[in-house]
Amino acid sequence: MRYFLGGVLALAILGVMGVGGLELLRRTMLADVHRMVRELSETPSAQAAGRDLAVLCQTSLVHPEWFADEPSSAPCWAPPSVLRLQPRWVTIREDGVQVEYGGGFYHFGYLLRAAPSPKNDNGQTDWILHIYREDAASRELARVTLTERDVLTEAEFIDRTMTALEWRIARGDHWRDSSIPEYCASVQRCRFAIRHNQISRLQRSIRETARENPDAWRDVLLAYLIDARDDPSGAEERLRRWAASRGGYGGWLMAAYAFEKAGRLSLAEESVREACKFRVSDPPWMSANARAAGFRMCRSLYNAGSFEVCAMLCEAILAYQANGGYMAEPYQELRDLCRVAQSQPAITSRPLLHIRVPVELDPFEGIDVDAVTGAAHLGR
Repeated sequence: MRYFLGGVLALAILGVMGVGGLELLRRTMLADVHRMVRELSETPSAQAAGRDLAVLCQTSLVHPEWFADEPSSAPCWAPPSVLRLQPRWVTIREDGVQVEYGGGFYHFGYLLRAAPSPKNDNGQTDWILHIYREDAASRELARVTLTERDVLTEAEFIDRTMTALEWRIARGDHWRDSSIPEYCASVQRCRFAIRHNQISRLQRSIRETARENPDAWRDVLLAYLIDARDDPSGAEERLRRWAASRGGYGGWLMAAYAFEKAGRLSLAEESVREACKFRVSDPPWMSANARAAGFRMCRSLYNAGSFEVCAMLCEAILAYQANGGYMAEPYQELRDLCRVAQSQPAITSRPLLHIRVPVELDPFEGIDVDAVTGAAHLGR
C-alpha cells in the first residue's frame, strides 16, 4: 500500500513539480528502502527471522493443511520477527519462504532456502536466509541448522499463531486495510481459532482486546455478542459505554450493527438515533468511508419496516460531503422508498430491498459469529 500511494504521489509531483520533483521523491523513497534493508540485515533480526521461517517451512512439509487458504498478504502464521517491518506478502513453498517488503518502484526482502546439500550426516538440514534487492546481488544473512524433530506440534503451532495474531491486534496494525476481512488480524484470529477448535481461548482473547483496545471495533462488537447470551444487560451497558466513548457518529453506528446482529432491533434503532445526533464523519479507527459503512444498516432497517429511522440515517449520510456524490443515488432512492412506505402504513408486507451499491461494509464479513459466540455448539 505504501508503494502504491507513493506511485500516486509521484504522478502528482510530476504534474506539479516536474521531473525534478519526481527525482527528489525517488531519492527519498530509496533512502527509506535502504534504512529498512539495514534493519532487516541486522544479525539478531535476521537470525530470529531465519529460524522462525525455517521451522515453519519444515512444519508445512509435514502439515500442509495448516497453511492452506491463507492470504499471502500477512498470513496468520507469519511470525512477529517477519511482520514487524510490514511485508507486502509472505509465501511458503516446499523449498523455502519468500518475504517481500517492497514492490512497485523497488523489490527487496527475505529469501529462505535449504542449502544445496540440505541434509548432513546427522540428518540435519541447513537453511540459509538471504536478503535480495533490485540494485545488488542477494546476500547471505544467517544460517540455521534444524533436525527433523524441529517441527511444530499442533499445540505449538496454535499457540505461536494465536500469540502472533494477538500481538498484531494489540499494537494496532492499521497498515493493512481492515475493510478487507482476509487481511484483518481480528478476522484471521476468529477463522484460525475456529479451524483449530480454540473457541474458549478465542473468546478470552476477544474480551481482552475489547477491554484494552477501544479502536479494535470488530472485537468490541464480538465481545458484546459473546457476552449477550449470558449477561445481556451487562453486555448492553458495556457496548453503550464504548459507543459513547467514541465521541461521535461512528461508535453508535457500529453499536447498532451489533444490536441488529443479536436480534435487538429496538436497541439498533435507538443507537442509530444516537448516531444521527452527530455529524457523519470517517472515524480514524475505521478504514471504510461513511457511505460504504452505513448502507447495510439502512437496508436492514428498511427490511425490518423501520422506515422513519432508515430515512433519518439516509438523510444524515447524504449530508456527508467528504466523497462528493459517491453513492448518493442509492441513498436517495432508499430514503424516497422509506417516505413512500411511511405514507402507506396499511401495507403490512413489502419485498426485501435489493439495491446494488459499489461497496458496503459488513462488520462481520468472514466471521462465523455463531461459532465465535458458542451458539453453534448449542444448536442455535
